[in-house]
Amino acid sequence: MKINPLVSIVIPVYNGSNFLSQAIEAALSQTYKNIEILVVNDGSKDDGATEKVALSYGDRIKYLSKPNGGVSSALNYGIEHMSGDYFSWLSHDDLYEPDKIEQEVVALASQENPNNTIICCADSLIDVDGKPIYHPTKQLTGLYSGSRLFDIFFSQHLIINGCTLLIPREAFKHFGGFSSFKYIQDTECWIKFMLGDMNFFFIKDKLVKMRVHAGQVTQRMPELFYTEMRQFSNDIIDNYLINGKLSHSNIKAFLIYHYKKHNKDIYTKIEKCVGNIMPIKKYMYQLYGYGFSILGYIYSKTIKR
Repeated sequence: MKINPLVSIVIPVYNGSNFLSQAIEAALSQTYKNIEILVVNDGSKDDGATEKVALSYGDRIKYLSKPNGGVSSALNYGIEHMSGDYFSWLSHDDLYEPDKIEQEVVALASQENPNNTIICCADSLIDVDGKPIYHPTKQLTGLYSGSRLFDIFFSQHLIINGCTLLIPREAFKHFGGFSSFKYIQDTECWIKFMLGDMNFFFIKDKLVKMRVHAGQVTQRMPELFYTEMRQFSNDIIDNYLINGKLSHSNIKAFLIYHYKKHNKDIYTKIEKCVGNIMPIKKYMYQLYGYGFSILGYIYSKTIKR
C-alpha cells in the first residue's frame, strides 16, 4: 500500500441540485487531502440546475456527464474515469464527517493485507433538513473474512451502507462493478466481494450521515428490494451454490434468511441442492419471521400517526 494513496470520492447525481452542494462541500472539507472528487451527472432533466451547481466548483472537482442509466451506471462511469487507488462513494444527498477518509486510510494502513481489505465505518441517519433520526442498528467492529461476513449478512440481516466503504480499485477489476439492480446494486456488489474472499474491517465511528427523504428509490419503491433480492438469490444458487462455492455455514445462513422471509420457492430450491439440513430450526426461523413482520407492521403504523 502507498503511504499516501489517492482516494477518489465519486458522487453520482440525478436531478439533485437541492442537496448536491452540501455533498460536495462535505467532500472538499475532508481532513485527508490526497483526494479527487468526481461528480457524475446521470442525465439530469432539471433544466441544467444540477450541472450549474457542479460547474460552480470549477477545477476543485472533476465534472462528468452521461446519458441517464441509473445509479449503477453512474458509479461504474465514475470508477472508469477515476485516478485514485481507492474508491469512496458519496450519494449526492448524504454527508461525510470531515475525517471520514482520513480515519479509513489510517485503518487501511494497519491491515496485514490492505489490497484485499475493504474499510467500513458506521453511519447515522438525518432527515431532509439534516436533523438526526434515531437509528438503532447492528454495529460490527474489527476484521471479518468475506465468508464470515456473508454468514452474518444473511443470518442477522446486516445492512452495509455503500457510502461508508473505502474500496481498493483493484476489487472492481477482479470482481466487476455495480450491476443493473435499482435497489440492491450495492448489496449485490458487496456480496460479490465477500464471496471473492475479500476482508472487511469495521471501525465504530459514525462517519457518514445518510439522509432519508421521500425522493429516494428506497422510500418510493420498498417492495423492489424483495423482488431484486429474490432474483439475486437465484443467481447465488446458480453461480455459487450449485458449483460448490459456498461453505456449509454460508448455506445455513442463506437458508436462515429465506426461512425468515418465507421465500418458499428459494429455500425449496436450496434444499433440493443440499437437503433439509435444518429440519427443526427451519420452523423456528419461519415463526421468528412471522413475529418480526408483525412487529414491523405495528411499528410502521405507529410512526405514521
